[in-house]
Amino acid sequence: GAAVNVTLGLRVPRTSPDHGTAFDRVGMGTARADGMFAALETAYRMATGGWAPVYNASTQTAPVIRS
Repeated sequence: GAAVNVTLGLRVPRTSPDHGTAFDRVGMGTARADGMFAALETAYRMATGGWAPVYNASTQTAPVIRS
């Protein structure tokens, strides 16, 4: 799988491929779009509620996770 960088604390989802810009591969035909597609899918899931539950700290208590 591709790694995705997620920036939290913004009003909108902000994701990016974790591999960077791949300037070293320009013109070689070796770059792949997998990381970008993974970043777009993650942003979509975050925006549509498929990422993780959202809790309003003023009205709800977060669940306790036990190991």
